[in-house]
Amino acid sequence: MIYNGREITPEYVAGLLIDGHYFHSDEAKVAILRSILPHEAMLMRFQFLSFIQDATRQILYIDNIIKIAFAEGLFRFE
Repeated sequence: MIYNGREITPEYVAGLLIDGHYFHSDEAKVAILRSILPHEAMLMRFQFLSFIQDATRQILYIDNIIKIAFAEGLFRFE
């Protein structure tokens, strides 16, 4: 997304939302979020939540692979 002539990457948006809204309340990042037009902020939030959903899906997929590997005796500890 381009906002005020500046490219806003998904990583940048994730950082704004994680540090500025959801977890750390970084005031500078909160100010950036507030400066963005409401519909763009909504789009950023949707993209962030989609990112969280995709990341969670990958974590659960890897968890399943590990469970199957343990069940089939593919890990050995000596």
